[in-house]
Amino acid sequence: MRRVWSILCCLLALTACATTGTPTPSRALTPAAPTSATASVTAEPPHSAADSLQAALLLVERELGAASIAGDVAAVQSHAQNATNVLVGPYGRWYAGDAGIEQGVLPGERVPGPAPDVGNPQWPAGWALLVYGEGRPGDQAVVRDLIGDVGVWQSAPRRGYDAVAAAIAAGPVVESVKLAGPVGRTLAYARLILATADSLERAHRWANLAAIEAGQAARIAGMLGR
Repeated sequence: MRRVWSILCCLLALTACATTGTPTPSRALTPAAPTSATASVTAEPPHSAADSLQAALLLVERELGAASIAGDVAAVQSHAQNATNVLVGPYGRWYAGDAGIEQGVLPGERVPGPAPDVGNPQWPAGWALLVYGEGRPGDQAVVRDLIGDVGVWQSAPRRGYDAVAAAIAAGPVVESVKLAGPVGRTLAYARLILATADSLERAHRWANLAAIEAGQAARIAGMLGR
């Protein structure tokens, strides 16, 4: 668990650096900052994909918990975007940050580097699929509980993001998100905050639901390695 919290502190620093716009001050959510985020990351020993997945989901839970009590719509949306960045990573849909986050929880849908028709591009896998690919049956079951249809995210990440987008389109009407796995539902609620929150009441409504799903995801991820 110490390793997970160490990664979480690094992610908190990187998320603060990657946020577009004016960061929302939050003394309770900001650990003591290292001299530089990059130096902090390079000084750390290698961490497992499971540690990184757990830390990322804890960070998402913290961001959305902060969103649920933030004092204005802009602050709620800032926390929601931070959470979105951690969930999708720099090559996933709806990412809006600078370089710094190595992987999302979910895989990317864009190929980094050369154009997709050059060479043999590889999708950024995301922490969930990296854990799944290690082949431990117990951990694979945890990942399925987290993200739902692993096959879709492995073979066609764009379809996974399309399913989230469809749930977002229905969300404001049905007041709930119909998706398998708390990670996708967390992402959908975070996006609803950014796309539809025209009042603080509505922003808090989506943030509360997002925080519930994020907490469930973090608890499920805590079963990794058991």
